[in-house]
Amino acid sequence: MTAAGISPAELATVVDAVRWHRSPKRLSQMWQSIAQILVEVGAEPTSDNISRAERLYARAERSSLLNPTS
Repeated sequence: MTAAGISPAELATVVDAVRWHRSPKRLSQMWQSIAQILVEVGAEPTSDNISRAERLYARAERSSLLNPTS
């Protein structure tokens, strides 16, 4: 990675961020938030619906990053 211009410290920062975002505690909090939103809109907070909502959110987020409106 150093040859690619990324220092070991920068790589460690990225690795730490990915680990935090995918940690069981973080995922549990995220799934609870999604379940609450599903209930608020009248959908069943099943694991399938939560997974679908998570994928839709990720797709929308990628799309907004690729096509900013401002």
